[in-house]
Amino acid sequence: MKKGIVLGAFAGVFVLLIFSAWLLNAQFVNFQTRINSLVNVVNNLQGQSNALNRQIGELESQISSLESQNSMLQNQTDSLEISNNLLVNQLGNLTEQLALARPIQVEIVSLTHFGYSNVVLDYVGFSVNVTMRNNDVVTVSGLTLTVDGYSGNERIGSTDYPSEINLLNPGEERLVRNQVAVRLSPLAMNMTYFATLKSGDVVLDKFTAL
Repeated sequence: MKKGIVLGAFAGVFVLLIFSAWLLNAQFVNFQTRINSLVNVVNNLQGQSNALNRQIGELESQISSLESQNSMLQNQTDSLEISNNLLVNQLGNLTEQLALARPIQVEIVSLTHFGYSNVVLDYVGFSVNVTMRNNDVVTVSGLTLTVDGYSGNERIGSTDYPSEINLLNPGEERLVRNQVAVRLSPLAMNMTYFATLKSGDVVLDKFTAL
């Protein structure tokens, strides 16, 4: 009887051990499955990261190429601007030579003023608009336009700087804006405006407006 009890106990223990082993194996398999799943996720993320790195590398290469192209275009633009300035200067010199050889048919067609535009210290600035037209058969360049303000025979104001007119084509009209600076005085309210258009030292036209 005791032997049967012992054998029964051993059998129970054996069954319990088998069940425990099965349970541990099931947990291990589940754990291994989760590990494999995580590994797959990591591998997938690594693949995406590698793809993104390749795209970033391609974009960086494209950006570098675009920067190189932009630098080349900027150099070409600078070169063209220098060439254009040289041509404008050459045309200005030719215009001066032509003005010495014959009258150039460029005229001032209007001069308007709009009262004072600003006051700086004891000077007041009067806005002026001057329109000129090229009636000649050639393009002219390097012209200068000045506007002076007179009270009687006394000059009381002038443009701060002459306006430069370049590349005025045959038949073209152009509006030029500037201002006449005048020392504060009652005389400034009744000025007569004199516009002078020149090529070098040669006066091409004059215009007077009250």
